[in-house]
Amino acid sequence: MRHGILAAAAAVVFAAGFKPALGQAGTTVVIASPGEGDVLQGTLGIRGTAMAEAFVSAELAFAYSTNPANVWFTISEIFQPIVDAELGIWDTTGISDGDYILRLRLITADGAGKDAFVSVQVRNYTTASVIVPTASPTSPPLLQIGTPVVVRATPTIVRTSPLTATPLPANTASLTATDVFWGFLRGGLAVAAACVIVGALLVRRRH
Repeated sequence: MRHGILAAAAAVVFAAGFKPALGQAGTTVVIASPGEGDVLQGTLGIRGTAMAEAFVSAELAFAYSTNPANVWFTISEIFQPIVDAELGIWDTTGISDGDYILRLRLITADGAGKDAFVSVQVRNYTTASVIVPTASPTSPPLLQIGTPVVVRATPTIVRTSPLTATPLPANTASLTATDVFWGFLRGGLAVAAACVIVGALLVRRRH
C-alpha cells in the first residue's frame, strides 16, 4: 500500500513538471542499498532511485561478476518512477555463493537507457573473502641472524739462537800412553816377583 502511494505521488510530481534534483533535464538511476562490496545473505530488499522526465520502465537484475556472455537475471520490473524506495526483493538462497553485480537499468521514451551497478558478495554457505592487509613500513624489522665467522688464530713462531756448546772440564782421570806403559810394566814386575816368592816357598816346603 505504501509503495503504491509513493509511486502515485511520484507520478503526480512528474505531471506537474518536477525536475529531479540530480540533473534537471537528465535521469537519476541509483542503487542505494546494498552498497559496493557488501556481503549478502538470505532475502533482502534492494533500495534506490529510478527517475526521468520521460520515464518508461526500469529493470533490476543481477549477473555473475565474470559475465562474458552479458547474461542478466531479472529480479523485478518497475513501471513507475521510484525515489529512494524499494526497487525489488532479491532471494539469494536460490543461487550459489559467489561475487555478483546488481544492475538497475532505466528506459526513457526516446529509447535511451541509463544503468547503475553495484558489486556484492553472496555468502549463504561459505565465508566471505577477507583482504589481508600488508605489513606497513613502520612494522618492526625482523631479527636477522648473520652468518657466523670462524676466526683462526695465527700461531706465533719464536726463533731462538742455536745452543752454544759448553766446554767440559779437564778429566783428571785421563791417562797418557806413557802412563799406560809404566802401569803394565809395574804390573808385570809385581806378577813376576810374586811368582818368585811363591816358587821359593814351595821349594822350602819340600826340603
